[in-house]
Amino acid sequence: MAKSSRRKVQDDKEKILRIMIKDAGLDLGELAKEAKFSRQKLWRILKSLEKEKAFWKKTILADPTFFGLKRYFIMMGLNTSLNGFRLNDRFVKEMEKQELMLENAHFINAPHVCDLVMTVWAKDLVHARKVCGVVDKLDDGAAVAEVMVCEEIFPFMINTVPNPDTETLKELS
Repeated sequence: MAKSSRRKVQDDKEKILRIMIKDAGLDLGELAKEAKFSRQKLWRILKSLEKEKAFWKKTILADPTFFGLKRYFIMMGLNTSLNGFRLNDRFVKEMEKQELMLENAHFINAPHVCDLVMTVWAKDLVHARKVCGVVDKLDDGAAVAEVMVCEEIFPFMINTVPNPDTETLKELS
């Protein structure tokens, strides 16, 4: 395949992903129309993107307040190597047992500050701090050395999607 053809294929894939990032709920017809592609071309691109694992799942953005919960950001410094720590099914099940919803988890490179950043939905600050106990309880070599928990005040954008609740933002100003 010529270099320009590979670039065009990549551009088409990126175009589809950008549209899906804005609204993963579009059906095949709407997505094809938005991208100005035939359904057949779109289908081939989607299959290729799935095979390349360019996206994980189609999902929605829910508001934790609907469930009576708040969003908390938890930054942890672990006193061991990250090699032993796994965010696996056991971790997720333990979080569910504590009635914590794990929204995001990232290992980051911030020496002497933080190794792990998580976003969780919880009832309150005390409830959110239970994540530390979950990490310690996993017994796979990771232990929490230090932790900082911050409550979200207002999410003005999540996963590239602006918050439609502009009235709350005005009240906070």
